[in-house]
Amino acid sequence: MSADSHTTAHTNRRSETGAGPDRDRIAVLAQIVEAPLFNATVAVLIVANAIVLGLETYPRLRAQAADALATADRALLAVFVVELVLRFASYGRRPLRFFASGWNVFDFAVIGASVLPGLHENVTLLRLLRLARIARLVRVMPELRLLVTSVARSVPGVAGVAVLTALTLYVYGMIGWILFGASDPERFGDIGKAALTLFILLSLENLPDLVADGMRATALAVPFYVSFVMVAAFLVLNLLIGVIIGSLEEARELEGTRQRAARSHAEGIAPPSPHGAGRESDGSARPELVEELAQARRALERIERRLGMAHRSAAP
Repeated sequence: MSADSHTTAHTNRRSETGAGPDRDRIAVLAQIVEAPLFNATVAVLIVANAIVLGLETYPRLRAQAADALATADRALLAVFVVELVLRFASYGRRPLRFFASGWNVFDFAVIGASVLPGLHENVTLLRLLRLARIARLVRVMPELRLLVTSVARSVPGVAGVAVLTALTLYVYGMIGWILFGASDPERFGDIGKAALTLFILLSLENLPDLVADGMRATALAVPFYVSFVMVAAFLVLNLLIGVIIGSLEEARELEGTRQRAARSHAEGIAPPSPHGAGRESDGSARPELVEELAQARRALERIERRLGMAHRSAAP
């Protein structure tokens, strides 16, 4: 059984990445594109692309060095195309796995669209695509990618906090209109003005002035403003911070999963699939691990035989 398992794993592995020298080249290529130095180089080129794009906004410089800037842009685009081809080729005979990553899809769309024929006739679209290349900096910087992922994960929670804030502003705006509508029509003359005044008050700006003006109209001004500050300015703000912190933890877990998948790809190991975990893990296991398991099984069988012989010899 151990020999069959070793043969099966080796055969499946060869079928995924190719045999012999091809498999070795793909493994080396995968290690290169996932290396920190490679990503750092790409980050420097993206920053250079941003500098070139920014220099083109100066009319005098654009007039004096138009050819040089255009040449630099084409050279950077060529390098990005080579980078994309290397990343795609690092997946060997399983190229569809390249599109399993959202960042790979984004790179493919941005770089692929930049080389489409006839695109240079549309200056606005071309500039937008060149600007989108700068966003690829998120892909090669783990810390920045973590923050962006955290922001994306926090959108549902932030939407809930926004609805709660809007409801609070509406309720307190109506109460403020009832209390101060007649005495302070510029701030509380209608629900729109009242909600806007309270929204600005979330930053605690002009709080002493509002309290002083409100106390001239009614003694309820103090509990009104104190309760609003406690509920809206402090409670809602803390809820928002909690949502962001929770999303940051989720983003860290996702980033850890992505980094483990990147290391597996660099080592030539296929990441586990949720639709065929057992079958795929058998095919992607490294032969040396299968051999170690087979050796452990044989050692266990020898120990069992020795125990059986010792038991029979000790029997009367």
